[in-house]
Amino acid sequence: MKRQLTVKESYFATTKKEAEDVVKDALEDKHLIKQSITEKSSKNGDYFQIDVEFKYNTARGLMEGE
Repeated sequence: MKRQLTVKESYFATTKKEAEDVVKDALEDKHLIKQSITEKSSKNGDYFQIDVEFKYNTARGLMEGE
């Protein structure tokens, strides 16, 4: 059996409002364990990187369920 326990997602936003909307949507998931918004700059301008991480189960929890 092979199961994915955690999922990490990264998003890109051009405004702080868009970044906050992504985090707001992620907060609706009860499995969310980490969220971060990082402001970054490049030669093309400023942007926001959004990282969210979800944990759906533990290995022990999956094995006990069998």
